[in-house]
Amino acid sequence: MVALVRYRDFHYARRLLERAGANLKLVLGGLGARYVRVDPYRDFGGLEPGASCERFVLGRQPGGFLRMNLVPYHLALPDVAGRVVVDAGTNEGAGAALFARCAAEVHAFDRSDEAIATARARHLAPNLRFCVHDATRPFPVPDGSADVVFSSEVIEHLPEGRGFLSHAARALKPGGLLVLKTPNDAFNRLENRLNPYHTNPYDERRLRRELAEWFEPVSVEGLTYRVDLATSMEDRPDPVAPEAQPYRLGDAIEMDRVMVVRMRVTPRRVAAGREVPEFLFVRARRRPAMRGSADRPGGAPRGLSAPQAGAPPFQPQSGGRLP
Repeated sequence: MVALVRYRDFHYARRLLERAGANLKLVLGGLGARYVRVDPYRDFGGLEPGASCERFVLGRQPGGFLRMNLVPYHLALPDVAGRVVVDAGTNEGAGAALFARCAAEVHAFDRSDEAIATARARHLAPNLRFCVHDATRPFPVPDGSADVVFSSEVIEHLPEGRGFLSHAARALKPGGLLVLKTPNDAFNRLENRLNPYHTNPYDERRLRRELAEWFEPVSVEGLTYRVDLATSMEDRPDPVAPEAQPYRLGDAIEMDRVMVVRMRVTPRRVAAGREVPEFLFVRARRRPAMRGSADRPGGAPRGLSAPQAGAPPFQPQSGGRLP
């Protein structure tokens, strides 16, 4: 305004307005990038809008997305050290492979043949076993054989959750630990209703009610993912020396420096009652004596059949390659 009013420098004023417009466009582009980046179908899912992004495929989604999905696995590492672990809904097995670094045995299953084939090819360890199995059925391990059952973002995809929780309780030893992560319906209610794959969403009250049939004590805390944008200037030098490049008056000259916008996701734990978390993170112990079960050795929990007979033991093939 000083250039325009006091000095009547219309050209300087025009240049300032053009720069202001360019800066505004950059800012609006940055704001747009924030929302584009968190669109799971387009960016995280690596799929066209409307397609399923519920299964992670390494290479289609960025590696940072896998690291986000491994956060609950890292939180559970102290619980699985030296233990027999079941990973229910393992996807392509990265989390199960992380567990296998410190667990005694890891039994990981998923209903996708493609995901399990990828997991078997990518993650080989003598204490790690993958199999194709549906989480709505009893787990493919002997009853009472697992110290820990882990499941991340699976139960909300099932027709109903009580059967899944009963199968987890059946697989666990008395006093065994269930570690479970699921989107919090109190936070994601609209998104869950719009997502055709989240057919069985949970809030804390419903989750506690269903867990209480087989598990005590039950600890529910929250996980929230803060999303920030970070910008930086990066040099992108041209492989050809400036003096060696031809030039014609009127051609645009590109600078060898670009602004990069990166999305940073910071997971954090949320104590119960402090705020409404994005995800529920549960640690629950299987009761030594179940409600409704006979107070005798081998008594079956209410809603569970007697222990499975003839369940296959953990027997990886020689060389660590798993069936």
